[in-house]
Amino acid sequence: MSRFDELKNKAADALGNEEKTDGALDKAANFLREKTGGQHDDKIQKGRDFLDDKLGGEGDGGEEDTPNDDTNRG
Repeated sequence: MSRFDELKNKAADALGNEEKTDGALDKAANFLREKTGGQHDDKIQKGRDFLDDKLGGEGDGGEEDTPNDDTNRG
């Protein structure tokens, strides 16, 4: 049971660290882009941004790829 507690504590620490969550999300997104051959980059980015908002807290990254109706009108 101590092994489980150790893993739980590591996960809680990682979720509280913006750099760690961003790094993990970037790594996962890059993996998916590679596996799909770039066919679903927009969906992967939307999913990555969604998870970052849920996990990351403040969202002060200001990423340009975040969809916004006002900026996509031309």
